[in-house]
Amino acid sequence: MTKSNLTETNIINLFKSSAITDHFNNDAATIHINHTACTISQDTLNEGIHFDSSFCSAADIAHRAFCANASDMAAMGLNGTHLMQSLSLPKSMSFTWCQTYAETLLKLCNENNIELIGGDTCQSNMLSITMTILDMSQKPHTLSRRGAKPNDFVYLSKPTGSAHLGLIALQTNITVDETFLKAYLRPNHEAKLGQSLLATYPQLCCMDVTDGLYQDLEKLCKLNQVNACIDIDAIPEHPSFQSSCQTLNLSIPETKVTGGEDYALLIIGPENLAHMVDANLYKIGMITEQSSIPHITWQYQNKSFTPSAIGFSHFPD
Repeated sequence: MTKSNLTETNIINLFKSSAITDHFNNDAATIHINHTACTISQDTLNEGIHFDSSFCSAADIAHRAFCANASDMAAMGLNGTHLMQSLSLPKSMSFTWCQTYAETLLKLCNENNIELIGGDTCQSNMLSITMTILDMSQKPHTLSRRGAKPNDFVYLSKPTGSAHLGLIALQTNITVDETFLKAYLRPNHEAKLGQSLLATYPQLCCMDVTDGLYQDLEKLCKLNQVNACIDIDAIPEHPSFQSSCQTLNLSIPETKVTGGEDYALLIIGPENLAHMVDANLYKIGMITEQSSIPHITWQYQNKSFTPSAIGFSHFPD
């Protein structure tokens, strides 16, 4: 593999085999052993990539690391029952920082009925946190990224772009509504909604929006071999979202579709889904047809829109 094709997708494909492809295609992997199911997911957060200690406190970082993992379970329709953590700390890290981080993480685990059961701690050149979340509820099924079909509708559980807007405000030290700062520093997962979706309609197609709506919906379309049409104006937004984008010189539609780490659930299902699960879901488009070369049509203010970037990627495709 040359540097030119060193992309995230190509790297992941190196580790796939025909027997475990579906595990790679979901937000978490479910293993069935003797009629017992265990669902597992893992995430790593690194200083300078996923957070910046100059404006992220120890408590903020604990929230971000925990939410990244809990959101993967939410996308599977689960809550998670156990958590393991590997914590790599620079030698300069203070004990006070560690104490605040630990207190926050344990509080989050307690509030979410998840037990921290161990892990590893070591010294490193930078702060790095790896968490592995497990669900031992032994439910026979989970939600998955498969199941999207023509005439299904595309839903979001909450606004996208808010966390990215907050991040830019923090990086530039420009004042915006506190809502956007919290969206980045203290994100919330959608585990309760995920569990309700699984209980009501287990065949739904679902994933969490981590890398931005543009990239994540594209993953779903490619996996299910379908086309989609999305109305960007239908994506929900905070009342001050547009004015804050203007303050930060950000494109409104681009921020909505490429901003990541909002941890909304992206759901594809029937027209009456919101009524079925008794939840506030936002209908933003629909699946139009089967396609061997999936394509997404984006519309903004009744015109065709093409984002100038795809959003964040560790190794851009």
